Amino acid sequence: MEMNLIGKIENVIGEDKGKKTEQTPQTVVGVNDLLKSNKAVKTAMAKQLVAMGLSQDSVDRILKQKR
Repeated sequence: MEMNLIGKIENVIGEDKGKKTEQTPQTVVGVNDLLKSNKAVKTAMAKQLVAMGLSQDSVDRILKQKR
């Protein structure tokens, strides 16, 4: 599921810029790596999690966690 989510996040970011991003090879990239990256990625991730049916409280909690 984690890899699937990352692919969807890349597509959402591409749509925000008006073009689709190139799909990079899917190496081992965890959600924690995404949480450390920029705000655009966090925003896209939050939109995707809400679209998957998570409540806003759950999404906020996921984005705030640090490991």
